Amino acid sequence: MAFISWLLSKNISLDAIARGLVALGNGGTFAQLYGNLTGIDPNTAWTTFIGAVRSLGGVTSDDPFGAMPSVQTTLAAMRPVSHRLRPPAKQRP
Repeated sequence: MAFISWLLSKNISLDAIARGLVALGNGGTFAQLYGNLTGIDPNTAWTTFIGAVRSLGGVTSDDPFGAMPSVQTTLAAMRPVSHRLRPPAKQRP
């Protein structure tokens, strides 16, 4: 979660992060995700992320970079949609 918070703080949308994770599949890594989303060498992902975490003086929440309020605002503005399964429509004989 801290890594996702960091990506969000870099103005990478939650939609782009989610799509990037799905595209990587089971064998993907956060370093690959970072590289794909930023265009920066994935080999620098860990050192860059750890540097950002250290600059905070510690991590005390799932959102240490404070990026979630913008996501929550976006989600709140969306029209509620039910994700409940509906029974299939009855077919006429």
